Amino acid sequence: MLDHTGSIVGALAVFAPTFRVPDDRVVKFAEMTRDAADELSVSMGYERGSQKSTSTWVARLSR
Repeated sequence: MLDHTGSIVGALAVFAPTFRVPDDRVVKFAEMTRDAADELSVSMGYERGSQKSTSTWVARLSR
């Protein structure tokens, strides 16, 4: 998750035993998790598509 400055401030994850989650559901859970993280980021002031925000976290990942 990203805050209003584009800084990484959190993460979401889903954990479950593999025998309880069929392969076709893994993709759906990944999409739902990504969407939830996007919503939380926006609620913290992150602006999707913002050049400033995008360049901030990309630069940090490149280190």
